[in-house]
Amino acid sequence: MIDFLKKKKSCFRSHDEGMMGVEALIGFSLFIFAMFVIMSWIWLFFAHDKIGHALGEACQSMALESYRNSVLGFSLTEEDANELDDALTALFVGAMTKSDSRNNFVSNKYWSAGDDVESVAEQRFYAYLGGSTESGKSIMTALGVLEDASFEGSGIDGEDITIQITYRIRPLLAFEIFGKTDRKVTQSVTCRMWKK
Repeated sequence: MIDFLKKKKSCFRSHDEGMMGVEALIGFSLFIFAMFVIMSWIWLFFAHDKIGHALGEACQSMALESYRNSVLGFSLTEEDANELDDALTALFVGAMTKSDSRNNFVSNKYWSAGDDVESVAEQRFYAYLGGSTESGKSIMTALGVLEDASFEGSGIDGEDITIQITYRIRPLLAFEIFGKTDRKVTQSVTCRMWKK
């Protein structure tokens, strides 16, 4: 009888060891999945922060440029804008060639009168994100933005300038939630324009 119980006990022991392996595999798989979800959320926060920072810098730059426009009026020529842009490019971008970022940090348009704010905001945003429009768009693609961003809704309201960007972004771990894998995001920044 004792031999029979020893055989039964050893049979249970080998069965328990197999169960521990299955439990460890399931637990490890869940742990790895949770890490990917956390990394995906961290990446989204990083992308939103990087885009938000460039948006804020662009808005502050345009708010300061409105002061220059109010002092100089329409008299800023394209040549003057190019000289100022070269100086700002050297300050912010450094090693890039001037042709890559020509007129990205400064505009000779009198946009602060309310005309063409969206295109100047887009140009300025990409300049602060990557130094030029092409570099900025490639950074947006690397961040997971699926299509060109829209700056619809950017404009001037009294003494405030608002830059609004809308884009679609795909998380690193893209799985369907309610039939969608990407998310539509809108960020906006408002700055008080400098006046003379």
